[in-house]
Amino acid sequence: MSDKDSHKNRIAINKICSCIQFSGPNCVDFLNNLLISDLPSLSPNKYHYSALCNPKGRIISSLWISISNNDHLMLICPTNMQQELLNFFNMRKFRLKIDLKATQDKIYLNSNSEIFIGDANEDIADADTAKFYKTLFNLNLPWVDKENSEKFIPQHVNLDQHEGIMSFSKGCYPGQEIIARMKFLGKIKKRMVVISAESESALLALFKSKDQVSPIINGLENYSVQVIQRFTE
Repeated sequence: MSDKDSHKNRIAINKICSCIQFSGPNCVDFLNNLLISDLPSLSPNKYHYSALCNPKGRIISSLWISISNNDHLMLICPTNMQQELLNFFNMRKFRLKIDLKATQDKIYLNSNSEIFIGDANEDIADADTAKFYKTLFNLNLPWVDKENSEKFIPQHVNLDQHEGIMSFSKGCYPGQEIIARMKFLGKIKKRMVVISAESESALLALFKSKDQVSPIINGLENYSVQVIQRFTE
């Protein structure tokens, strides 16, 4: 974001997130065939949440994408997935003239829940993990990284409840058939929810039989976590 006001009350998230830079002809088209979002429809120069799925429709990794033009984009991914994703994309670009590389950009999240890149030369404080996840809790979004990769389909972590994240009209992408079948033929019986308790032990008792999505976050007044809740008919 270029507006200086958008940088106020920022938190550094480089211990949680890292950047991969894509450049070369049709790199947007290349990623559009792999991610769940319709990339050409996204507003340029703004970070949009997306995800990469495996052929079974389970999320490999959460992502944020910022498109400058069809020949250049930035992808923000979990730091513990950066090398794995570099390998994943390199193996699939074949003879396409696409260059991708890890960068050392400073990544921030501001008080408006916007992701932006800072000056590469400025000092950066340790990431505030609790504030990062609290922001995701408020946005009703998961952060799928190496700890919970390939465990959840997009609908179970509520990605279908957000405009612009999931596309059901573009061409095929990994997992698209299963994801579309869930939308048009199935009934979603599980959803991600946030649960809270006054102590960590009390929280653990509440979700011990549920799939955990996020780490347990210690807030000022309570402990919170994202879990998958099954709904009975």
